[in-house]
Amino acid sequence: MIGAYRGISWRSRLIIALSWRLKKYSHVSEIKDTTGECIEAWMTGGKHWWSGKVRWNKTYHVGHKLGTRIDCYRYVRTTQERQDAVWAAMIAEVGKEYDFAGLWGVIRRKLTENPRKWFCSELVFSAYQKACIFLLVNILPCQVTPPTLVTSPLLQYVGFLVVGEDLQDLGKVPVSQIAKKNRMIEERDLLSHP
Repeated sequence: MIGAYRGISWRSRLIIALSWRLKKYSHVSEIKDTTGECIEAWMTGGKHWWSGKVRWNKTYHVGHKLGTRIDCYRYVRTTQERQDAVWAAMIAEVGKEYDFAGLWGVIRRKLTENPRKWFCSELVFSAYQKACIFLLVNILPCQVTPPTLVTSPLLQYVGFLVVGEDLQDLGKVPVSQIAKKNRMIEERDLLSHP
């Protein structure tokens, strides 16, 4: 399942501000439905503020600001084998460097690609391609932004998660059920407040 983050940190706001094309999403990751585990290309800000790696987290909460909304999308024709293939492709990239130059290239609309480094949407899009799931056509992974990725007609909006919430349900029910429950509560609240 693809998590599209509506980042609220200063770094997320900067990424959105530098690119008119990013709209509301500043980041994407792959979230394992059964456990809430997450693999993502992440700027860690280690020695340099632009440094980072592809990391595998126990939950989608790790490192994200409390209150960040994560919109969840699922490939409509998914099977367990295909989801396992996407996850395996993501695992194979864990530990690789963050591609800040690639991200900067997307923002500046200049093609910049390094096959040994990844930025978030490039990593997720490429993992789906390696699993023979072609979410978008006529576009390279290094050209895909978080909002571009979720425009795929092969993805279906499931619901949303909120960083810092839903922890009591994690591991007990699939993440997609948590996201659907949140969506239904939001829709109910919108209908009851015209």
